[in-house]
Amino acid sequence: MKKVDDQRKELDQKTHTIMAIQRNFEGLSVMLKKEKEMSIENKRKVGSLTEENAKLAEEKAGLYKR
Repeated sequence: MKKVDDQRKELDQKTHTIMAIQRNFEGLSVMLKKEKEMSIENKRKVGSLTEENAKLAEEKAGLYKR
């Protein structure tokens, strides 16, 4: 009976460990998704600002030609 109880306790500990690992994995998955979304948004902003910068540089160049 003691052996069965010991095995049950060991199984419970392993189950808790697996559940903790699963929660950590899910948390990391959520973080990765948010980081990817942020990266996409930042790339979009960089593209937009690069275009704006080019337009302003053209305007500036046009002002100096006058």
